Amino acid sequence: MAEMEWESALLALAVEQTRDAIIATDAEARITFVNAAFERVSGYTRDEVLGRNPRLLQAPEQDPAVFADMWAALSAGNPWRGELLNRHKTGRVYTDVVRITPVRDDRGQLRGYLSVQLDVSHIREVEADLVLEARVRALLGEAVQAGFATTTLEEAAQAVCDGLVDLPRIDIAHVLAFLEHDVVVVASRSPDGFPMQVGHRIDPARAADVRRRTAAGPWGEVGSRAQPPAPTTHVVEAVAFGPIRHGDDVLGALVVGTLDAAAAGAVADKMPALVGFGASTNRFLVERMAARRRAERGRRRMDDIVAGGAFTPVFQPIVDLTSGYVVGHEALTRFADATPPDRCFAEAWAVGRGPAVELATAAAAVDAARALPTGGWLDLNVSPRLLTDPVRSGGAGEVGLGEVLARADRPVVLEVTEHEPIPDYRALHDAVAALGEVGVAVDDAGVGIANFGHIVELRADYVKLDMSLVQGVSTDPGRRALVTAMLRFAQTAGCTLVAEGVEVRADADALVDLGVRLGQGFLFGRPAPAGL
Repeated sequence: MAEMEWESALLALAVEQTRDAIIATDAEARITFVNAAFERVSGYTRDEVLGRNPRLLQAPEQDPAVFADMWAALSAGNPWRGELLNRHKTGRVYTDVVRITPVRDDRGQLRGYLSVQLDVSHIREVEADLVLEARVRALLGEAVQAGFATTTLEEAAQAVCDGLVDLPRIDIAHVLAFLEHDVVVVASRSPDGFPMQVGHRIDPARAADVRRRTAAGPWGEVGSRAQPPAPTTHVVEAVAFGPIRHGDDVLGALVVGTLDAAAAGAVADKMPALVGFGASTNRFLVERMAARRRAERGRRRMDDIVAGGAFTPVFQPIVDLTSGYVVGHEALTRFADATPPDRCFAEAWAVGRGPAVELATAAAAVDAARALPTGGWLDLNVSPRLLTDPVRSGGAGEVGLGEVLARADRPVVLEVTEHEPIPDYRALHDAVAALGEVGVAVDDAGVGIANFGHIVELRADYVKLDMSLVQGVSTDPGRRALVTAMLRFAQTAGCTLVAEGVEVRADADALVDLGVRLGQGFLFGRPAPAGL
C-alpha cells in the first residue's frame, strides 16, 4: 500500500472511531458524509441524511440569533464555534458544542463545510443540576436566618415554602409534619383552591404510604399518583418528597410539585434529593419539628393516662408529734409507668395537659380519701397555674377544681407546690377565696423559692419544713437553730409548722422539745392506698 493510501486509511479509521460527530457538506450545505458517532448521537443513519441540510437536526428551542451569528462568520470565511440545541430522531433535545470550518480548494474556492460536534448534554445537565442544587441550598440556608427571626415552626416552614415556589416550574410546596398518628400540612404555598392547605390532615392510607416511602429516602411521583387525594381543578403532573430528618428519625417531608407536564420528569427525578434536609441544613426548622413531635407524643401520653386512670392516689399520715394522733393525710400520686410524679406533672404542663392531669389526680384522691379514717383533713398538692387558671379553678358548681373539692368529705388544705414562681399573689388569693373554706400550705420551707417572703405573701395556714432541715435535727445544732427560727417566724405569721421527712424517733423527740407540733414521715407511715 502506498504511503498516501496508508495515511488516508488511518485518517478514515480515526474519523470513524472518534466520539465526536462529524458532518461534511458541499458548498450548498448538503450533507455528503457523516461518521458513526453522528449516527449514534443523532439517531439518524447515513442514508437518511445524505443530501439533506444539517438544519434537520435543529431543535425548536434553538435561538435563531445563533444561526445568524454562525452564518455571518462562515460567510466571511472564518470558522465558527458555539453551542447548538439539536433534536434526536426520537424528538429528544440534546446540546452539541460545534466547530464548523469552511473547506476550500487550492484555488481558494469554497468546496463545503466540515462540522465537528460533541454532545455535552450530560455536562450541561450536571451544570444545571449544580445550579439548581445551589439555589435550593441557598434557599434553605436563608430559611435558617428567617427561622431565627421567627418564633414558630409554622413561620419558619412557610419561609421555606415561599422560597421553593420561586424556583422554575415549581408551583406547589408543602411542609408535612409526621406526628404520632397523623401527617399534617404545617406550611403551604399553592394555587388558590388547592385542597392541601395549612392544617390539612392527610388521608390515613395515603399518610401511611408517605411515611413508609419517605423513611426509605427521597422519592417522586408522576401522573395520577401525584394528584392530591381531595378533588381539585389543578392537575398536578409530578411531586417530589424530601425527608426532614433529625438523626435517624424522619420528622416529616418537604414536598414540591409542578403543574407543568413538560417539567414532570425533571421534578420527579431530580428534586427529591434536593429538597430533603436535616439538622445540618436547617437546625431551627428541624428542632422545632422535633419539639412538635415530642409535644404530640406527650399530649397523647397524658391523654391516655387520664382516660385510662393510669395512676393511683396514696396517702401519708400527718400526726401530732406529742400524742401520735393522725390529724390529716397528704394525698400523693403514683403513676402506673413508675414515672416520678414531679416529672410527670412537669411534662403534662409542658405539653398543655397540666390542668387535665392535675384535676384527674386530685379527683381520684378526693374520692379515695373516703376510705380514710374520719376526723382529719386532706392535704392536696396543686400548682399555682391550676389555681389561677380561669377555666379550671372555678368555685363549686363549675367545671374545675371547685367541683372536685365540693365532693370532699372532710376539710381540704391546698398544698401549693414550690417548683414555680407566683407572679401575682393577689390573683392567687382571689382564686383560693373563690374555692370556699380551704386551707393553704407551703411546701419545702427553707429551700427553693419557699422563702419567708413567699410564705408571707401566700398567707399560708401551714408551713412544711423541708426534710433537709428535719433529718439530723437531734444531733446538729445548726439545724436546731434554723428550726427554732422558722418556728418563731411561723408563730408571728400565724401559721403552723409541719416537719416533713421524720424517719427516726430521736429527730421526732427533738422537734417536740423545740416546739414543733406536727410532722409526717416514714416513722409514722409510708404513702399507701387508703384502707391499707
